[in-house]
Amino acid sequence: MRRALQISLMVLLCQLAPSTARAASDQRRAEHLLHEGSEQFSNREYDRALASFQAAFSLVPSPLILFDMAKTELKLDKPVIAAQHFHDFLRQAPNLKNHEHDVAEATASLAKLEATVARLRIRTDPPRSKVIVDDVATKDDEDLIYVNPGSHIILATALGKTAQSQVSVGVGELQDLVLTLGTPVPASLSRLNVRTEPPGASIQLDRKPQGVTPLVTDVPPGAHTLVARLDGYTDLNRDLSTLPGTTSQLQLTLSPATPRHGQGSQVTPNAAKGASLAAPEKTPPLITKGPEPLKPEETTSQKAWWWTDVGLGALAVAATGGGIGFGLGAQAANTQLVSNHHSQAAANGLVQTLHTRELAANASYGVAGLAAATAVAVFCVKVSF
Repeated sequence: MRRALQISLMVLLCQLAPSTARAASDQRRAEHLLHEGSEQFSNREYDRALASFQAAFSLVPSPLILFDMAKTELKLDKPVIAAQHFHDFLRQAPNLKNHEHDVAEATASLAKLEATVARLRIRTDPPRSKVIVDDVATKDDEDLIYVNPGSHIILATALGKTAQSQVSVGVGELQDLVLTLGTPVPASLSRLNVRTEPPGASIQLDRKPQGVTPLVTDVPPGAHTLVARLDGYTDLNRDLSTLPGTTSQLQLTLSPATPRHGQGSQVTPNAAKGASLAAPEKTPPLITKGPEPLKPEETTSQKAWWWTDVGLGALAVAATGGGIGFGLGAQAANTQLVSNHHSQAAANGLVQTLHTRELAANASYGVAGLAAATAVAVFCVKVSF
């Protein structure tokens, strides 16, 4: 690891002059731990490397060691503590010389991390009170605290007074909190500290008016539904849960209301008056074709009559063809009977065939005539409808 390799005892001596309370052996031990951590980082033994850097920092709290710790925590997928150490390193960057590359790398890494974690900026009254976030004490001079997105309990203490608050912060969000140490929250109640941007919004809690922002009010602990309402802005609804004896701080940003459709095109009275005095423009007459007459649609019964007519016509044609065929057959039988000499039995057979074909031909002609007559009658009936 290049950064850890560059940290030598001479650098540490220049940046932190040893005091009478810190023996030279501590500095030599810190230098040994830094080289050890560098080798472990190169070997991808990140847990051991972090332990070495932390031990070195406890001996010699140099900002350069914070940089090494942050890079190692980044490898261990610890974004919150890595962001905190990159931030703390950059706060002291103006005091470092010849480390522009490290500053640029820390700045880029912190920008990416801040999009995935959350931040709290806590101010107390009185100032420099002891602040504890989720049972973890923060440094007295910490200006920004990095946390996981979600809900957190914040406790501030000073001069025997305390202030406790519950806050919820989202991904990539920075929330400013002000804790005033004074009258404690009753153990049976919860305290709400609501601020809106812009201020002056009316607040309803569980459909009951509470006042306008900025607002501090005590409410029963438990689940609540809060509504922030301000003219010209969209109502903001927020479900929240409060704990007894704590203060929940809400920072709400209202969004401007979207104009309804058509509101932006209303005509003012003066505009309407001017429009009435304006000379109307002449427009050429619009020439259009008249509507075409609708074609009557055939009903189901008319279609049935039509298909009946077609069927009868086809039957008449087929019967006529059959009659012609049987007639030709009868003629052929008659020609054969009279043109040759036949035995009695053969002659009787030809006579029988002749008569049969004549009867069939006559029957076919009869069917054809009947079908034709019926088709004509059906056609007349269809036309009458």
